[in-house]
Order: sequence, then structure tokens, then C-alpha cells
Amino acid sequence: MLQGLGFGELPVTLGVVEIRHRRTDGVVLLRVNVASLDNADLSGTTLRGASLGGASCIRTRFRRADLEGADLSGANLRDADLRDAVLWNADLSEANLSGADLSGAILLGTNLTGVRFDHATRWPEGFDPCQAK
Repeated sequence: MLQGLGFGELPVTLGVVEIRHRRTDGVVLLRVNVASLDNADLSGTTLRGASLGGASCIRTRFRRADLEGADLSGANLRDADLRDAVLWNADLSEANLSGADLSGAILLGTNLTGVRFDHATRWPEGFDPCQAK
């Protein structure tokens, strides 16, 4: 198990997860030898422009994280904690937000095309996901 660095306990496998900054020629911000970011605690982190497209982030805690301009397209964010996260101009197209909590999140300019959500998904007060799609 990989512990510390705010990742809780993650099983170490042969997979590599890289978080890259897409605006600086793909500079690697973080490389973790795990199968996924499931259950990771990334609360309060700055991940501006990170490339997490297609990543598995089930129950991942992104509370108060700065994900401005991040690519989360196709990511599995089921039951993720995105409360008070900055998702300004982020790409969440085709992401799975079923059961995710986005209360207080900043969603200005966020691409929500084809995003999946359910009755358990929590949105910022006054936000209508059906109009934003």
C-alpha cells in the first residue's frame, strides 16, 4: 500500500497515473504508481490545467481543490467530494458525476457536455445542470 502524501491507502500496481499540466508542454506535476486515484485525498491541492481525462477518481476528495482549466473529460468521479472546488473553465465532458458533491463549487465556463449525474449528485445552490449541458 502507498500511504502518505494525502493519498490515504492506495494499492500499488503496475499502472502509472500522471497528472500533467496541459498548458506547459505536458510538464508532469505528479506521477503515482497506482491503478487509480480512487479514495485519494487531494483536498486543497492546486491542480490547475491538470490532465486527468479518463481517470478513475471514485470517492476522491477534491474539496477546495483548484482545478481551473483541468481536463477531467471522461473521468469517473462517482461519489467524489468536489465541495468548494474551483472548476472554472474545466472540461468535465462525458464525466460520471453520479453521487458527486459539487456544493459550493465554481463552475463558470465548465464544459458539462454529456456529463452523467443522478438524483444523489449535489450541485451549487441555484445551479441547473440540465441548462448547463
